[in-house]
Amino acid sequence: MTVDFVSASAPRVMIKDSVGAGDAFLAALMLGLTRQIAPATVLENACRLAGFVVSQDGGTLVLPNEIKAMFK
Repeated sequence: MTVDFVSASAPRVMIKDSVGAGDAFLAALMLGLTRQIAPATVLENACRLAGFVVSQDGGTLVLPNEIKAMFK
């Protein structure tokens, strides 16, 4: 069995609140993998979503259309 490893850098953001970042990351990861999207793209999207979450106040956010489009 061959295992491929992928990596992605976290975006640079001003951290305001880390509540929900891990949940958002894992949700994006699972959504992408269950839709059979390329693992590198899935990881990049998960990092971008978690980066957005930590840049906002509070754990309940309204996602901008740019972020929503990554998961359609």
